[in-house]
Amino acid sequence: MNEGSTSSQIYRKHQEKLFELVRIPEVTEEAVRQTLHYMCEVVSDMLNVDTVSIWHFDETYTSISCQVAYSKANGPSEPVLTVVREDAPVYFEALCTNRVLPFENVRTHEWVKELYQQHFVEGQRVYSMLDAPIFANNQAKGVICCETYAPRQWTFIEELIVSTLSDFIAILYHRLDRQAIDEHITRLAYTDEQTGLMNLNSFIERVDVLREQTPHQLGSLIYMRADEFRSVETAIGIQRADDIVVELSERLRQIVDPSLLARVSQSGFLLWTPYGDRIKVKALADLICETVTNEPFAVGEIDVVLTMSAFISIEDKSRSTLEMIDTTRITANERHVPRGGIAFYEEEMGEKATARLTLEMDLEKGSL
Repeated sequence: MNEGSTSSQIYRKHQEKLFELVRIPEVTEEAVRQTLHYMCEVVSDMLNVDTVSIWHFDETYTSISCQVAYSKANGPSEPVLTVVREDAPVYFEALCTNRVLPFENVRTHEWVKELYQQHFVEGQRVYSMLDAPIFANNQAKGVICCETYAPRQWTFIEELIVSTLSDFIAILYHRLDRQAIDEHITRLAYTDEQTGLMNLNSFIERVDVLREQTPHQLGSLIYMRADEFRSVETAIGIQRADDIVVELSERLRQIVDPSLLARVSQSGFLLWTPYGDRIKVKALADLICETVTNEPFAVGEIDVVLTMSAFISIEDKSRSTLEMIDTTRITANERHVPRGGIAFYEEEMGEKATARLTLEMDLEKGSL
């Protein structure tokens, strides 16, 4: 039986397992790392080579680093090896433009002869090498390197096998990239980018679940905001004001459960509490507002002193979470609440807000 036929049989033996690996249901960096370790071992068996390693480009394509490796003599490893572009510019360019790079003698080949002594997994023992760049999303992401200690003339079937295996790896990379994009989109949709807290969408979903889980228990919403923060922003600038908001969010995290906290306006935060009792929720709101503002906020050489007010809506099962949030904002618009004050939503506030809106609309119509 000739060498090509033997390689084909070995490839078929591993093919189904490889398909199974690239279809792993949960693609995580750790799962991919373990899969790559296994693939290195498979390639070593399929091509009968001494070492196999997988390398990744950095984001700027100025270096390439070994991620995982397998040696018949020493087994799996993760050696700390990096090659920079300036040491092998032609080789780097070839990795980005070629499907396969066969080297019969790395010790004399102009592209890599300066590299093999210090950068190859098994160093000076290596004689021949077969590389297959890994392309994902139309870009070279890395390379799979197969090395032998004895001279080797690479066959077409061996080149085909290693290039096909690089495609398997590319599928994993594509899935990992796709998952990273999806996670980023989810973060944008459900997370306040500046503070890392929940945004309004995420908060509503979270509170809806909590309310469904406690149908016979009342909770409450607290809307907290730094007083006169627009004036602070005007005085110190947007960037410094943003720094204060981040610090404010960090102080809040130290006091309350972040999974119940959201940022919903410039300096405004929403908190869900399990308390439907006015005395308890007012005490909590007092404690939070006092604690997060009892120390000034250092901005450069300036110490900014803030006060924080809280506007509370006791849960009404007939109202949606969004409607409850609206009631806290109606309360916040009441002019009688002092700086650092605590106020509860009362039904007449909603009636007054509706009456004001109706009057404004009538005046607007009358001016047309």
